[in-house]
Amino acid sequence: MKYLFTVVVAVFVGCAVAENCIHDSVTYNKGDLIPFNDCNNCLCVGPNIQCDLKPCKEIPEDKCELNGKKYKKGSQVQFNECNQCHCVGPNLKCDIKPCTPKPEVTCEHNGQIYKVGDIPSDDCNTCECYEADGVGQVYCRRISCLRLPDPVCEVNGVIYKDGDYFMSDCNKCSCDMGEILCTLMGCGD
Repeated sequence: MKYLFTVVVAVFVGCAVAENCIHDSVTYNKGDLIPFNDCNNCLCVGPNIQCDLKPCKEIPEDKCELNGKKYKKGSQVQFNECNQCHCVGPNLKCDIKPCTPKPEVTCEHNGQIYKVGDIPSDDCNTCECYEADGVGQVYCRRISCLRLPDPVCEVNGVIYKDGDYFMSDCNKCSCDMGEILCTLMGCGD
């Protein structure tokens, strides 16, 4: 039983095709063996890298395996961030192209930088940093911020702040959110 997995990567410099291969940031000369994993090597055929890769262990004909995860025959398999393979069981068929990582999308709001998904606050409004067409945007749900003065209580011309206690006759009273609350004790003669 032969397992075939061919990876071809071409490196172009200007209009001329390069004679070397680059794999994992290492340059190889034409004819060099390139280690791929514990049980497979590839060959630099300048500028391409060709691999006949077999699974490192026996797996069923109707399955494929990549990085320890099994896939059903016929399914698409994510090889890396920008390449997919097709499971032909037990082999994976892939067209591998160079991968350029996407820059992290961020948002700027009120002079601060936020990541996508962060929820910056804006006074009493709720905001969210999200991505739209590769650009970070901040959306804020705008509500009016009503600032109420601190509640006070007035008794016989005296102003009490919220939370203050005072005596009224023989009863203990408090100012609670603008309301006066007092005990109801009978005063003795």
